[in-house]
Formats: sequence, C-alpha cells, structure tokens
Amino acid sequence: MIKKRAKKVDRKKQDRPCQILASSDEHRARAEKLANELGLPVVTESSRDNTVIQVSKQGLFLCLPDSRGQVMRMRVDFTSRRWRRRIALVRKEPLIRAMGKKGDGRNTWVVDATCGLGRDSFLLAAAGFRVLAFEQHPVLFALLADGLQRAAGQPATRTIAARIELVCANACLALPELNQRPEVIYLDPMFPRQKKSARVKKDLQIIRAIAGQQQDPATLFDTARRCAPGRIVVKRPRGSGYLVPKAPSYFLDGPTIRFDIYLRPG
Repeated sequence: MIKKRAKKVDRKKQDRPCQILASSDEHRARAEKLANELGLPVVTESSRDNTVIQVSKQGLFLCLPDSRGQVMRMRVDFTSRRWRRRIALVRKEPLIRAMGKKGDGRNTWVVDATCGLGRDSFLLAAAGFRVLAFEQHPVLFALLADGLQRAAGQPATRTIAARIELVCANACLALPELNQRPEVIYLDPMFPRQKKSARVKKDLQIIRAIAGQQQDPATLFDTARRCAPGRIVVKRPRGSGYLVPKAPSYFLDGPTIRFDIYLRPG
C-alpha cells in the first residue's frame, strides 16, 4: 500500500533544480501528473546542469549531475538478477540478524523510519516482516513508489512488495500518531561525510544531493524510544560513534557497517 501526502518539493532547499522529462509522447500524461504532484516543471529535453526525473516505459529514472560533470542515472528496481540473489540469501543479511529472534519474520511489524530508496525495507519484507516505511522527501518517495509498483507486478516479488506500506511523511511526526506500537523500529539516518577520498556509493550520493540530512538523528532516536518498541536497530558506519550518547544493549559488526541494537528493559 502506498500513501501519498500533499507535499511539494521545496526548491529553495535543493542543490540543483529538479525537472520532469517524458522519454516519449506516450509518457507525457504520466510526467505531467507527477510534475503536478511534486510541484515541478515539465521539460522537453534533459540538461546536464539540472536534476531530471525521466518517465519511461521502464519506470522513473533519476538523472543527477555529479561533481565531475557526468550524469548518474538510476532507478529503484527490485526485480533485477542482483536482487533475486539477495532475496534467495536474505537470511544471511546482517540486517535480518540484527532483528534478533524476530529475524524469522512471521509477520513481525517493523517501522523503517528513514527508508530512503527502500533497499533495507525490501530486505526486511523478503524475510517475512511487515514493514511500515516512511520517506518524507517527495522525489525519493516517488522513485521508491515506482519501484514497489513494478515489483508488485512480478510473480517473484509480488508477495514481498505487498508486505510494505509506504508513506510519505516525516517519521518524527508520524511515529507518535501510530495506533499500534511497532515491535521493532529501524533507523538508518544519513551517514556522516567521510574525510577519506574513497568513493561514496551512488545511492548515498543521490540521497545526499536530493534530500540531505532531513532529520536530527538525536530527535529521531528519542521519538522512536518514546514509542516504546521492544527493539530499536540503528545502522551506523563501522568504527563510528553511537548515534546518541546512550550505549546500545549490544551490536553486530560487519566489514563496513554496524548495527546498534537497543532493547527495552524487561
């Protein structure tokens, strides 16, 4: 289920203007509908200086200029061969092990408060969890909604997509309004910028360029804690400090990332 809330892109907060482009005349109606929802202009040709959402037969593509003058082009696609391999081995994913005994899924309800492009939400759903995923930035939300709709149309991923409820909302505002307490809240706030020159993954580059750090991590954690779930799982870069001064109950360390697990006393 995908829920849209009226929230147009704040152009003042964008590093580059964002535009909508139809790849052909047959996609113009969808492009105009998306442009109206996001409050963005429709253009007839792409530009290397602007961020463009291209509407095509294969779905929505985000075309984003990088610092070298090249264009990064991506879409959210959970039906690729790479994703089929990850789904087949989902039980070995560190994220799933971070769920503890609940890692067997069985319809356990998880809130992904900062879902971004939805990679972790989809892994959780593939492991059997019911996922409520929040993404407050309209452009990222549109890309993820498009990817989930296409996944829902494929037999291999239809059941997984059905376990995800996607909502365009700020988790800090939406979490206190939940009628039911989630069993697990998952937080993946923006990783701090690395001083090293190592190349940052494309997904993270895109999220930083489009949305930036939208929420204060400490406020987000405090909001999650007040919802009193049995478990809060925080994704962090390996070797970094804790998200908040409070030490986790325990953590799972991997080659590049770490999962800090906070358990409710009792």
